[in-house]
Amino acid sequence: MAEVESRLMKRLRQSVPDVGLRQSVPDVGLRIKMPKPKTPEEIAEICERARLQEKIVLGSGTADVVFTAANGNSLYVGGCDCLTKPTNIPNLSGVVSLYPTSTNQYTPPFMQLSINIQDWEGENIGQHFEATNMFIQSHLERGNVLVHCQAGISRSVTIASAFLMRAMDCSADLAVAMIQSQREQAKPNDGFMSQLKAYEMLES
Repeated sequence: MAEVESRLMKRLRQSVPDVGLRQSVPDVGLRIKMPKPKTPEEIAEICERARLQEKIVLGSGTADVVFTAANGNSLYVGGCDCLTKPTNIPNLSGVVSLYPTSTNQYTPPFMQLSINIQDWEGENIGQHFEATNMFIQSHLERGNVLVHCQAGISRSVTIASAFLMRAMDCSADLAVAMIQSQREQAKPNDGFMSQLKAYEMLES
């Protein structure tokens, strides 16, 4: 674990000088408030808070907590195997599904947002950032949220990163590094990473 934390701190220190953390969060209707991170150390503490949450085993897949809000509700990232028993996540409020055959499969007590998208570099995943950010934010106010794709590596990580960028007012590199500290296989494809960088420029 010490080695993982060391790698995270190295990533954070490399990312912060390049882009920095802006001091004010844009007024975008995000009502989940948490202390504004100003240093890599403070961000590492947020990662540690998420790390201390238990991994949730859903069917044959595992969902990892990548963000825990001040109200105690968490954002999970996983693969399609998580769909076999999504209710294993306590107080689950919303599910974001990202793969070509996504269909709304679930009914209350939790809602599902389905997006038909391939893990291809040319796919326009950025067009969904605002909708997924609003969905995740809204459901984190009520409970926990699961974002999943086929393997929990690229599409779901991209969507979760876009949410962290908006909610924490941080760079694309920093958001991905934070998720990788909780889920080592996380890696948006190059095209998706470029779209996160473009989203970062729009937010600056």
